[in-house]
Amino acid sequence: MNLGQFDKKNLKSVENELVEDKSDTSTVDDKNANSLSQEQADDLLGWLQVVLGHRVAKTKITKRLVSHPCIITVNEMGAARHFLKTALADKTDEEKFRVLQPTLEINPSHPIIKKLYSLKSSNAELARLVAEQVYDNSMIAAGLVEDPRKMLGRINSILEQALEKH
Repeated sequence: MNLGQFDKKNLKSVENELVEDKSDTSTVDDKNANSLSQEQADDLLGWLQVVLGHRVAKTKITKRLVSHPCIITVNEMGAARHFLKTALADKTDEEKFRVLQPTLEINPSHPIIKKLYSLKSSNAELARLVAEQVYDNSMIAAGLVEDPRKMLGRINSILEQALEKH
């Protein structure tokens, strides 16, 4: 965080490049037959924004992901992680999200995202649980969750519902 230059070369965090990616990430790749359509993706993004509420500042499509369903991006990710552990350590989750302003970027061709789209109309409760879980998984991957034990109840609920049919 504090090293801005080395050997007369300016250093820049790779994580900042994720946030500052200038490529078009608001549209679905029409060439990918295994992806949600633009209309389906827009519908899912709006639904995710409602379900996740104050936990995300914005939801959008990304074409950068291949093997993950979604990613969380925050401006100055390294600084945000440090800020969470120091200045925001005693704040509520809602206050942390208000400061961080995380963006959830979804991969419209990932099997979990495609299944989530169909689940939201066929099994709203399970869809909500899955949406919250993939969000939390992305927060953990970004290093922005201090105590992942909070999600154990939700994981158990998802497992119960998944195993009911077997």
